Formats: sequence, C-alpha cells, structure tokens
Amino acid sequence: MRFVRMLISVAIVAGLGLGLSGEANASSVYAYSQQRLTNFAIDTTATISVLTAANTSTFNSASVTGFAPAVQVGATDALQAYSGAPPAPAENTFTPKGQVGASWARGDALITTIPVINGVNGSMRNVAEGFLSSLPNGDGLGQWSLSYEFDVTSTGSLSMTTDFLNELTAQVTASLAGANATASFSLTVNLICTNPSPCGNQSGVFAPNDLNDATSQNGPGNGLSQVGPTSGTSSITPLSLVAGNHYVLTVNADEHISLQDVTAPIPEPGTWMLMGTGLLGLLGYGWQRKRIA
Repeated sequence: MRFVRMLISVAIVAGLGLGLSGEANASSVYAYSQQRLTNFAIDTTATISVLTAANTSTFNSASVTGFAPAVQVGATDALQAYSGAPPAPAENTFTPKGQVGASWARGDALITTIPVINGVNGSMRNVAEGFLSSLPNGDGLGQWSLSYEFDVTSTGSLSMTTDFLNELTAQVTASLAGANATASFSLTVNLICTNPSPCGNQSGVFAPNDLNDATSQNGPGNGLSQVGPTSGTSSITPLSLVAGNHYVLTVNADEHISLQDVTAPIPEPGTWMLMGTGLLGLLGYGWQRKRIA
C-alpha cells in the first residue's frame, strides 16, 4: 500500500511539474525594408574644383537576443551582417528571406556604381530584415554613404535626380500587447559650406517622393502593414553654390528594422501527455483514499 502511494505521488509531481515547465511560442514578428536607387545623377551649373574623389562607405549590423551581434564595414560592399539561426541568405540578396526558420536579423548594403559629379550616374541598394519566433528582440541595419569635397570658382547650383524602388513590411502574428515590428528607410542630403569659416548648411529634400518613410505594426493579435513596392523618379530642389566657398556634400541612406516579441507560455504537445499523467495520479490518489475510507 505504501508503495502504491509513493508511485501516485511521483506521478503527480512529474506530470504536473513537467507539464507546467514546457513552453511553445505561438507568436511571431517580422519586418522588411529595402531601397534601390539607379541612375543617381549629381549635376552642377557652377564651376567647381573637386579636391578629393568620392569617399564611400557601407555599414551593416544585426542583432538577435541570445546570439552574437554582427557588424560589417566596407568601402562599397561590406559583407552582410547576420545574427540568429541559420541559414543566412546569400551575400547581396535584397529580396525577402521571409518568415521562415527560427529567429534572425540581417542588414546589407551595396554601392554598385559610384556617382561622379557631372559624370557617371550611380547605383546603390540596401536592405534590412528580421523575424522573431521565440526570442524577445531583434534589429537590422543596412547603410551606405557618399561624401564629396570641392571648391567653387563660379556661382551656380547643385541638383540630384534618381530612379527608386522602395518597399516596407511590418507584421505581427498571434502577438500580445507590447509586441512590435517596425521598418523604415531614409535618404538624406547635406551640403556643408566653409569659407574657410562656416558659411551655412543646406539640406536636399527629394520630391515628389521624399524617399523617407516608415511603417509599424503593434500587438495584440494579428496585423500587417505594408508600403509599396513604390517606384518612380525623384529630384531635390537645387542647392546654391557660391563662388569662393568650400563645400562638403554628403549623401546617406539607411534601411532599418526593429523587432520586439512578447509571448505567453503555452503547453507543447508532449506536455499535455505529462499533464495527463499528473491528473491520472490525482484520480488514483482520490480513489485510494476512498477505498481506505
């Protein structure tokens, strides 16, 4: 009789204890951001003396909770930054990996052709993407930048025109309050003047599309927010160049995603069997007490 009681106690502890410890994640968050610029032209009506060839840089980063963060830097084609569960997409993959696999994030950027002032048109791409199915936080960034330095010998203006393709996606599935997926892209133009002391800065804004946008989706529940794909041609309002001044022109592009997942533990399929064992133990214990009574 004592042995039977001991077995019942073990069943209760093992079944209920293990049952409550098992978890399965039913929620996920996903974000994707990409931008492609082609025929990127920088032109000026002023007479300029270029002091240095274009300086270029690409910077990629990615991080997912529980995995080592990744950072990659290069002049025109930094390696893809990838953090999380494998496999990573191939280098310079700008199409979506999608909501597959376990948790991961990535960022990638590429300057295919460097724009030359009053010369060759440029081509650049960057992407950020991430998916969380079991972990709380993820982040991805793909960034490129251009910099030019020149003197102006006769007054005029500087203009930029580019063809573009942009796309943003943010999605949450079976999420709780606090879950969030955010995707954004930005393209900024700054013209810094020195003579040799500061003589004013100007910013270029593209129109009719300003090439800066963001979208996000929050829990609880299911939700999808998308922008694009959108394509077209945009130009900045011409910037002034004054004779005798020295200028530094910078162009920066960022693709960024940010993910936060909040989940509630639910029993895994195998856990139900363990919990059933515990319930059977409880029933057996009650039946034994009844016999004794």
